[in-house]
Amino acid sequence: MKAMILAAGHGTRLRPITDNLPKALVEVHGKPLLQRNIEYLRNSGIRDIIVNVHHHAQQIIDWIERFGDNRIKISHEQEQALETAGGLGFARSFFEGEEPFIMLNADILTDLNIYKLLQFHQNNDSLVTLAIRNRDSSRKLLFDKEMQLCGWRNMKTLTTKWSRPHEFGKVRGYAFSGLQVLSKGIFQYLTQDKPQSIIPVYLQASIMDPICGFLDESSYWMDVGSIEKLRIAEDYISAMEG
Repeated sequence: MKAMILAAGHGTRLRPITDNLPKALVEVHGKPLLQRNIEYLRNSGIRDIIVNVHHHAQQIIDWIERFGDNRIKISHEQEQALETAGGLGFARSFFEGEEPFIMLNADILTDLNIYKLLQFHQNNDSLVTLAIRNRDSSRKLLFDKEMQLCGWRNMKTLTTKWSRPHEFGKVRGYAFSGLQVLSKGIFQYLTQDKPQSIIPVYLQASIMDPICGFLDESSYWMDVGSIEKLRIAEDYISAMEG
């Protein structure tokens, strides 16, 4: 099994730290986020990893070279950051012959059981399985009673986009955790040469293929994408690791 860590973004919510440092190398209790996610994947038996880079790309490339693991590859988006879906499409050759695989954001921390996530994915014959949580968020993915993706809602503007038929009153909104299992069929929906966000792709794909939600409330999960959340993560990990 292979995995992709998304590390190409500018990390604007972590400014001014990310003015001179990629968000993947921001440290939490003495370790860069990138290292913590590599260790998380390794603890789940995943060794072959690709990391996409753009913002302060050379710093991440140099760090990976010092880390000294030739099974960690780089997908260098040199001209522009291709966003989540575009970055995955650009790295598609890394996943040839692999099904399924993991993709996660560099700025999250979790101990979610990947084996359970993978088993759920396979049991439901899903194209994509999204780790989701019942938490506050300005954007929610909408799932029907079978936990199939059927829409998306912006909680600030109350804008809703539907992708599949659904029963009103039986749709629930959950926040995406930035971790997913994908089958290789997803590549038919992706571009390779232009920026593309992943959520519109999932909404489009859900018309024809099952996109499932895996509700996870038992593991710890943190978004480390802002200064405030970085402080919370530092306190939590410091207390946990001593």
